[in-house]
Amino acid sequence: MNLSAGPISSVSFGIDGANQSLLFRGYTRDPAVGGSGGPVSAGDLLANAAYVTLVPIDNGGVATVEGQLPGGLQIGSVPDGLRVGEALYLGVYSAPEPSTLVMIAMGGAMALLVGRRRRQAA
Repeated sequence: MNLSAGPISSVSFGIDGANQSLLFRGYTRDPAVGGSGGPVSAGDLLANAAYVTLVPIDNGGVATVEGQLPGGLQIGSVPDGLRVGEALYLGVYSAPEPSTLVMIAMGGAMALLVGRRRRQAA
């Protein structure tokens, strides 16, 4: 996901150094099932856009994503391969995990309740 305000250019993804630019594929582009056009290079990953792909379970190699951001080339990697349910982000614009946001909200709510109780007891 690109959570930045601008596009990420020259985005590529790969396993064990076999990086390639992101491609749009799918059944609508596959002539074997009635689609047309074939794969198309994604070019830039626009602001607030997401790119999703499937990775084999036994990938085991180094998974890498890279892209050109305003601060220069950024590279994110997982040395032991992606596991089921894992995501790979570029570090500069990555967002906290949803569970982190829930924990922050719960902590804030608890602090408010404790503060309120102390005022009532005084």
